[in-house]
Amino acid sequence: MLNSSLMDILRSLNTSELKGLKEYIHSPFFNKNKNVQKLFTYIFRLYPDFPPEKMKKEYVYKKLFDPGKFNDGFMRTLIFLITKLAEDYLGYLNYTGNTYMPKLTILHELNKRDVGRILMKNLKTTEAEWNRQKTRGEEYFKALQELEGIKNESIVLKEKVLNQKEISGDLTPNILFYQSVQYFIQSFNNYIFILNRQHLVNVDTDLLLMDEILQHVKKNYDKYSSIPLLKLLYNQVRLNLDPINEIHYREVKEILIKHEEHLTFMEKYNAAIGLQNFCMRLYNAGNSDYLREYFTLIDFLLKGGYYSAKEGGWFVPQTFKNFVIVAINLKEFDWAEKFIKNYSKRLSPDFRENTFNFSMAKVCFGKEDFEKALWFISRVSYQDLYFKLEVRYYTLMLYFELSMYSEAFDLVEAYKKYINNNKLLSGILRTKHLAFIKYTSELLKMRTSDNYKKAIQIERELRNPKLKVLNPAWLLEKTSALL
Repeated sequence: MLNSSLMDILRSLNTSELKGLKEYIHSPFFNKNKNVQKLFTYIFRLYPDFPPEKMKKEYVYKKLFDPGKFNDGFMRTLIFLITKLAEDYLGYLNYTGNTYMPKLTILHELNKRDVGRILMKNLKTTEAEWNRQKTRGEEYFKALQELEGIKNESIVLKEKVLNQKEISGDLTPNILFYQSVQYFIQSFNNYIFILNRQHLVNVDTDLLLMDEILQHVKKNYDKYSSIPLLKLLYNQVRLNLDPINEIHYREVKEILIKHEEHLTFMEKYNAAIGLQNFCMRLYNAGNSDYLREYFTLIDFLLKGGYYSAKEGGWFVPQTFKNFVIVAINLKEFDWAEKFIKNYSKRLSPDFRENTFNFSMAKVCFGKEDFEKALWFISRVSYQDLYFKLEVRYYTLMLYFELSMYSEAFDLVEAYKKYINNNKLLSGILRTKHLAFIKYTSELLKMRTSDNYKKAIQIERELRNPKLKVLNPAWLLEKTSALL
């Protein structure tokens, strides 16, 4: 077989990109080796299947170069050269696909060559073009910082003697401003990632300067009115630090809707995740209004495609499940089933069947069709830590509802062992799952022994709003039924 690294690159290219690579390799500016061109033309014709029998080095060598003795060194050299050209081509795609880099590179080169007239013309054109740009993310401010640096170097720093006019034209304050904005945006993005991860796994991180940055933006909040992204990220951080503050929720929602066209897809997607998490936090804390608030958000999220981390990409499985859970809790079963059938096609093939089955199991559970729910959930086989826990959690409730006590007791032990052996699980999730296992075990013991003395005590504990446990409503309902 030909080099696996080369094949990995070729399989990652779409038809248009592969044609571009062919032109790249056949361009004498990048490659003058005719044998390299000949070999790549052969490989190009086998796209996208690349039949293994036609990709063997010996077969290719005899077909293209010499039917006599096979020359392994010759083939290895050609494959190496094509791989290197393919890597360079990926760099070219990345470079030309960047909104700012090609222009900045030209400006740097013009400045270095001291061709002032054409440099000034390009600077004005570039600045006007970027001022018209609607989306202004971290890369935008990074590019502006570099643009101001080129302007400053060409206009001010080349003068040996600075007079008052030249000092007033110094663009260093602008450079510092854009540099600070870009740094704040980058810092907030990283901080949000860390804070979100801490909800799932134990992470102890010393975050240098974050408190000072937050205080600075809070103090100068109005001065950043022209930078909606910075305000959006600031409020997202605050949402994580103060997880029930409705002011920051409303601010994030308003900025997201008002400035939708000025934000990149990823920025909107991340903000949407923050809004969803907030709604679920307040609902779980007892504010039922936020479940309906979440449900009203779903239409906006589906229309914008903010269910994937990549524009036009696959539906994130956890987001898919969250939409289903919200609909079920609102008894919107018809909506949930319609959603599952219509949007499961937008899940990655790797997750589609599992997510479909798990989501249908939840709907059937909500409709109290427990046998059908168990049928669906028995067909789920997740490898992810979080989803494995969810499957155990739902299966335990189903065993209880279907009076499958022997299976339930066996699952309790396996469930508990899985949690105790997994050190990555965050403290709060560990506590909630273990508490759920504890109370479900008590319910199972009472049901199988006909001894309900502890039911009153358990009911009292479950009504404690400070208790950290999964699905206290279901546990209370089952306890009340025993009473």
